[in-house]
Amino acid sequence: MSAAIKLDTREDAYALLQRPGATPHLLLHLQLVGEAADELIALFGTLGVACDAQAIELGAALHDAGKIQYPNEISGPG
Repeated sequence: MSAAIKLDTREDAYALLQRPGATPHLLLHLQLVGEAADELIALFGTLGVACDAQAIELGAALHDAGKIQYPNEISGPG
């Protein structure tokens, strides 16, 4: 039986993505998207809008995980 993978923070997500070979370019992209997610979370807070900050952070960190398998897609449209 394999060990459970801890996935509570964006740092956990980045570490997980490095295991199958996420490129530095992809990781930088995900970190920049993470910064935008932080701004969104902060905006929701100032507006009094409840949100699941952890879900937003992890979603931002993992949204392009498939590009590990298809690295040329990171520079294409969409």
